[in-house]
Amino acid sequence: MSMVVTWGEAFSAAIRATLYTIVWYIIGGIIAGVGAALLLGVIPLPLGGMAVTIIGSLIIIIGVIIILLGVLAAVLKVLSETVAQEVVERMRR
Repeated sequence: MSMVVTWGEAFSAAIRATLYTIVWYIIGGIIAGVGAALLLGVIPLPLGGMAVTIIGSLIIIIGVIIILLGVLAAVLKVLSETVAQEVVERMRR
């Protein structure tokens, strides 16, 4: 009777977490990229230079926060699912 998560289950969970992480990096990266495009003048706005700098910087910060929270949420989601699955399996024994 095995009382621990197997290596196969652990690697499967790690792959899922990595895939979720990639998705969050893409989403946050796109948002941060829009902010960078504003800062570099690729996307023109009819505002003053300081306003564009502030808006672009805020959008970059939002993109980075989305990446950080998304990665943390992905790890917590996969970890909690793995633990819950293990608890259910132990309760059935």
